[in-house]
Amino acid sequence: MKKLLLLIFIGVAFCFLSQTTVKDAGGNIYPVVKIGNQIWMAENLRTEVFANGEPITQITSNRYWQEVSVFALNDSTLSEIWPVMCYMNNSKSKNGALYNWYVVIDDRNVCPTGWHVPSTEEYQEMIDFLGGMQNASKKLKSNLTWKTPGSNLSKFNALNIGFRTGDGEFDTERTSFWTDVLNEEVNKYNGAISLSATILDLDETDSETHFQNVFFNAGASIRCIKN
Repeated sequence: MKKLLLLIFIGVAFCFLSQTTVKDAGGNIYPVVKIGNQIWMAENLRTEVFANGEPITQITSNRYWQEVSVFALNDSTLSEIWPVMCYMNNSKSKNGALYNWYVVIDDRNVCPTGWHVPSTEEYQEMIDFLGGMQNASKKLKSNLTWKTPGSNLSKFNALNIGFRTGDGEFDTERTSFWTDVLNEEVNKYNGAISLSATILDLDETDSETHFQNVFFNAGASIRCIKN
């Protein structure tokens, strides 16, 4: 009987631990948090490899980032993709990994097995649970790194990591998270197709959370959500 109870306790403990951490293909371990009915990573993704172990190309120079940007700006078919990553200010740090959107849609999968990059609907569900666009920002933001600290009541622990623009420069006034959403716009005058993706933005000076459409060349953070 004691042996049976011990086995049950070990099983419960294992289940509990599996719900509080998740490991990516690069061996990085992340705490997780439940917000409403969703399970989220409580730190930014920082893997340097896809789920199959293949490396994600890292770019430090503005010149090469700009070359990828030119490709992304002219991309209207997604027939080829150019997934790359970097670190904020090219300084490797725990939460500073930034990825372009091609990493998000790569078939090799950047999130741990059983997890994925969220949609706008999944982010919106979290935001609604936290009281809507005007209230969620403070609850998502950490009480560190921001000029106006957040409360972090959600335990999402969003730090002011920054953002990389298409010209390779780093913007320290915002933190942005990729969604998996593709947007297509057709020019009514010449029929040209323009593609973009959606990010969730947290700004240094703006108290409201908001979505924004950007080109694939941006470097933004990724938070994975459990399937």
